[in-house]
Amino acid sequence: MFFTDMRWQNRTLLVRVDDDVELKELTEYLDYSVNELTERKLLVLGIDRKTVYPFGNSLSCLPSLAIVQRRLNSNKAVLIGLDGGTKEQYDVIDPVSIFSDIDSMPMRRRERQDN
Repeated sequence: MFFTDMRWQNRTLLVRVDDDVELKELTEYLDYSVNELTERKLLVLGIDRKTVYPFGNSLSCLPSLAIVQRRLNSNKAVLIGLDGGTKEQYDVIDPVSIFSDIDSMPMRRRERQDN
């Protein structure tokens, strides 16, 4: 239900977080990149072994851990587009690459032309 509700509103990045150090580094980077995330309509959801949690967003509902784990499969991160489909899968978190992938999407290029 969550991914259906997000369709055409937000892109979603699912990120598997393996330890507290990785969580801290990712949180700091996302806090620093809030404008880039907002501009790209990107929600970031962290996933550890027991929990799904939003980074920098307060959401009224979150997807279940089982659904997110299924979407992630064995990947470190998965980018879900505005249409709800999986756009990219990542073995390593590289924000520059992720932003570049989003910026190369046809809908994102149209968004940039409209602004």
